[in-house]
Amino acid sequence: MEAYVQPSLLSTTYIFRNEVLTFKFYILSTEEYSKSHILNVQLWNNLSDNKWSGINFTEKNDVILFGCKEVKYRVFEVEVDSSNAKEGWYEFTVRVHSSAWSDGGEWKWLSEGINKNGKIFIGPPKIPESEKGVESIFNKDIFNRIEPVQISKNVDNWCTIMNVTSIGEYPVYKNLGVPKNLVRYFGLERLTNWWLIPTSGSEKLKINSRDVQYLVIQQASGDFVSLIPFTNEKYTSALKSDDDGNLVLKCAFNTNKCDKDVDIKLFVSKGKELNDVVKNCLDAIRKVVYQDESKDVFNTVCVSNHEVVYYDKLGYCTWNAFYDKVRAEDLLQALNSLHNIGIQVGYVILDDGWQKIDDNKRMQGFEANLEKFPSGLKGLIDQVKKEFPYIKHFGVWHTLWGYWSGVDPSKFSDKYNVCNTTYNTPNGILVAHIISPQDIYRFYDDFYSYLKEQGIDMVKVDFQACFDDVVSGEYKWWWIDYQKALRDSINKYFNQKLIYCMANSPSILQNTLLDKQVLNGEHIPLYRNSDDYFPDIEESHTWHIYTNAMNNLFTSHLYSIPDWDMCQSYHKYGEYHAAARAISGSPMYFTDIPNHHDKDILERCLIKTPKNTMQLLRCEKSAIPAGNVDDLFVDLTKVDKLLKFTNQNGRINILGLWNCRDKNLIDHVNINDSFRFYKESWDINKELVMYFMKNKELVPFKQDNISVMIKKQSFEIILFVPVDTLNIDDYCLKVTCIGLIDKYNGSKAILSNELNKISNNKVIYNVELIGYGECGFYLRCDKKNICDIKALLYDDEIAKENIKYEEKNGMLVVKLKENSVVNGKESIKLKIEINLD
Repeated sequence: MEAYVQPSLLSTTYIFRNEVLTFKFYILSTEEYSKSHILNVQLWNNLSDNKWSGINFTEKNDVILFGCKEVKYRVFEVEVDSSNAKEGWYEFTVRVHSSAWSDGGEWKWLSEGINKNGKIFIGPPKIPESEKGVESIFNKDIFNRIEPVQISKNVDNWCTIMNVTSIGEYPVYKNLGVPKNLVRYFGLERLTNWWLIPTSGSEKLKINSRDVQYLVIQQASGDFVSLIPFTNEKYTSALKSDDDGNLVLKCAFNTNKCDKDVDIKLFVSKGKELNDVVKNCLDAIRKVVYQDESKDVFNTVCVSNHEVVYYDKLGYCTWNAFYDKVRAEDLLQALNSLHNIGIQVGYVILDDGWQKIDDNKRMQGFEANLEKFPSGLKGLIDQVKKEFPYIKHFGVWHTLWGYWSGVDPSKFSDKYNVCNTTYNTPNGILVAHIISPQDIYRFYDDFYSYLKEQGIDMVKVDFQACFDDVVSGEYKWWWIDYQKALRDSINKYFNQKLIYCMANSPSILQNTLLDKQVLNGEHIPLYRNSDDYFPDIEESHTWHIYTNAMNNLFTSHLYSIPDWDMCQSYHKYGEYHAAARAISGSPMYFTDIPNHHDKDILERCLIKTPKNTMQLLRCEKSAIPAGNVDDLFVDLTKVDKLLKFTNQNGRINILGLWNCRDKNLIDHVNINDSFRFYKESWDINKELVMYFMKNKELVPFKQDNISVMIKKQSFEIILFVPVDTLNIDDYCLKVTCIGLIDKYNGSKAILSNELNKISNNKVIYNVELIGYGECGFYLRCDKKNICDIKALLYDDEIAKENIKYEEKNGMLVVKLKENSVVNGKESIKLKIEINLD
């Protein structure tokens, strides 16, 4: 049987005692499960004194299941009152019996096998205040000092300090004990020294295999606790657990910069709202370490000449198209094939493969490999900008050491002090030759001065966590000078146009990207937020979106733009990746093979402006995980729940729903929980409409919970749009602009909107847009008829065949085509004239 229950099996659900928990069960209405048969559906659970028993579901015939037009599901519901249950863990599953079977027939169970049930934790009755003090989390005696950090009124923050004795270059482990009243946890752990991935669990900490850099704990009280172990130039630290569930602080020391006894900082925040707690914890680091009173970081910066920043343009990267075999003609062919289908990219990243290297993977000079790039970088860049004048920026890739194993000493040791060291790789220990700290500032200045002369104005710097792989303890701390040298030269030559790659190291996360000095340029640096895009690994695609969305819980608060990496438009997951990036706040650069493009996908990411340029429709903020907070504490690639993340464009809230499973999914989405972080920007008196981008459905928003079906390898983007209302004595007009409905992130195209009454029978709705496309509106009028609708661009009337109004659902669509009246202007000013009778 094809069936789903929400909350789902294998998930964990937290409720306060006295709350009612609603279960919904969906089953495909076919054959023995169709309406012609009576279904008995039971919630099988041990909520009553830990004794297993069944509670009957009731069928609901009025539930709207969005995204499901082709097939029918039967929907059942049951509410469970937790008032009589004791605090603690319980389990549930679902069983079904159909009248199509014999009366004595066996039940069919939704869960099969051991440990396949869903879990529920019932906490105490809900109270408004959190239990105070670090002692509500740990035994306070483990800390030498506890310093409160005031950030906001609703979250308690502490900088806890422990004095730890170093033992040279070897790690020291400090046992912090079992966190009090732990129910479940979520963290970001180091898959390698370069990348972070989400981890989660319940009942007991099980983070003993990898270092954890960020950790969130939910306690029995319902409170959330955020823990961030600090790293600086004297020490690095991470969190782990032992077999008994004790939290352990792992510390390693820079023996050249610290005494034998070192004060180690662990930042702790506690409160009721998850995102507030996470943000406060990162802000506490800023305040204590950098004396920075943080505010929200918008990730769009206008450069001084008012041009659009490069990451608000579409980019092209050579990596997955050509890998390290790339040649000049390959890049030109790729750009030409995009040009031929009408796609403009604003910047190019020439990835690995352009440099001259030796057989030991060492860089042999600043210049390009002339066998592959016969006219050098300058010749290539001049040709690119001549043939494709809309390409304004050209970047190249290199590693922090120059190349993977550093530099060729025979080519560089006459000018720089080159040292050899060893480092760990997946293929064993290798030797690297790297520039010493005293010369690295001059090396980067020389390197970037040369690149700028060639026409380069941005760089992607890879393998930035390389020093964490170095075997020698002394060399591990060279990252300090390397990062400072990189930052100085980036600001001097490239105005902060930099992609931090393979940089998910605490030394970079906390010493570079939490320090406001990184914003000295006119651009915000990009920060690669996850492991690579792997087009040929089937299971990597859903994991990639899940990992980036979850990592954003923390990384969205850094002084950088989380970068979800390149993707390919023509791939079977092309739209899956492109749409996610479109609402993520990430930059977007494709890596298509020449003449292998999905033009529709590319165009849905872009907008053509009146100035005949193409601009990326990208959110100003980074997306954050959303939905019920329970979703955070399970792996959504293994549990039957949709990945949910949210963002905003002005007053319009966006909810992304991504199916990360290899099957169709139905989920029950709590809208109120999904947007609790954005409530301050909502006008609670405003009526809302929902627009389903993929299914093109427009419906009034009438309830806090909706049921949605998403097919495998697919997604949905829902817009929640406030409605502008004009109340007159004898009628009520409701109208709002949804944005460009032929784009993934079309609401970003809206610059302004205004509703004006002209007379009792005429209303004007003015909308200013970035560019062209199919502009959608919600339009209704009570007590009067809409007899005529006109649309005008700068008073030039749009042809009637480009205006379509469906009175049944209130959907108005105006096709905005390129118009000589508008061409050359800064924006499009659209006037909707609504005539009533």
